[in-house]
Amino acid sequence: FKQEVGSRFHYDHADRFQHRNTYALTNDIPQRIANGILGAAGNRKDASRALSSYARSTAIWNKWSIQLGLRGEFIQSERIDWGSNDKNREGNDLYERKNSTFSILPGLSLCRAFDHWNMFTGIHKGMTPAGSKDGVLPENSLNSELGVQHNSRPINVTFFYSQYDRLLGSDAAATHEAAARGHGCQSLH
Repeated sequence: FKQEVGSRFHYDHADRFQHRNTYALTNDIPQRIANGILGAAGNRKDASRALSSYARSTAIWNKWSIQLGLRGEFIQSERIDWGSNDKNREGNDLYERKNSTFSILPGLSLCRAFDHWNMFTGIHKGMTPAGSKDGVLPENSLNSELGVQHNSRPINVTFFYSQYDRLLGSDAAATHEAAARGHGCQSLH
């Protein structure tokens, strides 16, 4: 048996202080005719903190290997929005929101080695964080694959199938009821 564990902490943020300028085309040349008001097209800060940990065990027997894994994700996201009329960020029209995501993501893979080829299959749970809007749940997925790969040549063919629940973003029209399935084949050579 081979055991492996790990953790990471991640922080990122975006400070948006945007404006919209007005342009006109004169003889097919764009010219700015008016400067936008600072902060009128976005005046906010978004930040996220994430702690991720995993444990993985691999067992090898003859030409077979099986790998079990478990990953935990804890993510806190927040937004501070001063609105479009507070370019000095004094808090006159302040809006704040926060949300947390916690997910346990298991995975299992099986591999069989042959003389020049490996055949593999796996099933893994995935997720996309929910973002800072309170009450929004993370997007979930269940991903499976089956493939073969050459041991010494860059040849790899993988068939995959993914199922998504609670799609996030504009593709889902911002609802929690959207779901999708995807399948395909990837070939690298």
